[in-house]
Amino acid sequence: GHVGGIHNIQCGVSWFASSSYGTICVWEMIHRNETDLIVRIKCRQRLTLSQGNVTALQFSESELVTGDNMGYLKVWNIKLEEAITSVKAHQSAITSLQVDATKAVSCGMDMNVQVTDIIQGSVLQTLRGHSSPIFAVAFDRKQIVSASADGEVRFWSWGG
Repeated sequence: GHVGGIHNIQCGVSWFASSSYGTICVWEMIHRNETDLIVRIKCRQRLTLSQGNVTALQFSESELVTGDNMGYLKVWNIKLEEAITSVKAHQSAITSLQVDATKAVSCGMDMNVQVTDIIQGSVLQTLRGHSSPIFAVAFDRKQIVSASADGEVRFWSWGG
């Protein structure tokens, strides 16, 4: 399991959880009972940051994208158990992120929203305008939405 508090969790075929000690566990169910309640799960794989703590994450079938308290976005190859891309996207902790096949949109304590090309490993666009740390971000093909600690919600048009 984890040492320290769990900061993030994402569910799907596998579950991913990150702790305050820079580790990510890939959990799997190993037993169900007849009523579909989970009886036992185990951490089948552990990914470890060389420094920092995971503060946001999202996964797909073979990759995991994480944001950390040092402002880095990392794309992990789950099978190889290693980060294959690392980008300094923020000046401080990343608080939320969403990804599609080629991009990550992240927000953070630095009051910015960043659009990052996770294939090339480069920041494509910085959106400024919040006056407090941003704690939530989401996007679709037409817009990015961000919400900050002061209750402000911003809608950003883009051609994602």
